[in-house]
Amino acid sequence: MKDIILVLCTLYLASFAVVRADEARTSCLQEAGVTIENVPSIARDMSDEGIRRRSCIIACMMQKVGLMNGNMIDMERMEQLIDQITPNVVNVNELRQSVRQCVESAANDDQCVVAQNLVTCAQDQVRNAFRQLMPGTFV
Repeated sequence: MKDIILVLCTLYLASFAVVRADEARTSCLQEAGVTIENVPSIARDMSDEGIRRRSCIIACMMQKVGLMNGNMIDMERMEQLIDQITPNVVNVNELRQSVRQCVESAANDDQCVVAQNLVTCAQDQVRNAFRQLMPGTFV
């Protein structure tokens, strides 16, 4: 279970650590009219508009690094990424299933909503894993 938590966190971060990530981030922030200095305030903005803006930036980055095509998450590419960053994880099939569930539950016609749903599901998966490891610790 600890491996799953670590890998879920790593997968989320590693998805943006591919070769084109810097270019993707810069390009997507520019497209959204956001400067690097504005990122912390946008990250804290919990209004509907703020959440949508963040979700669209994430969708843009996923598009540019090849994890998403239109409003569809590329599960094959996600699995390649899992293999790349988790070569020695014992429960890799459990991780694949968790990612697959998140990808399936993220489906929507709007790519920004897909990205938001994926992030929310991944956060829920990590939260649930921590709850199992340390009952009563996390809300």
